[in-house]
Amino acid sequence: MQAEQLAARQDDAAIPIYRKIIDRLSRLPAAQLMAGEGRLLEIMRQAAVDLQYYLTYGDRYAEALAVNE
Repeated sequence: MQAEQLAARQDDAAIPIYRKIIDRLSRLPAAQLMAGEGRLLEIMRQAAVDLQYYLTYGDRYAEALAVNE
């Protein structure tokens, strides 16, 4: 995933990509998220965890906490 590569290089360009993934997938109906053994749900969760980790690593704690809201 492009966001993961950017985050590995500590490039803040990863942040809007992670947010876009989370935002778009969170709009899907639950049935679609759970299709395919919950693959899309897992992608959304992993993007949220990765974003939180990246923000926390950069001492951006308030933003990291807001990811789950």
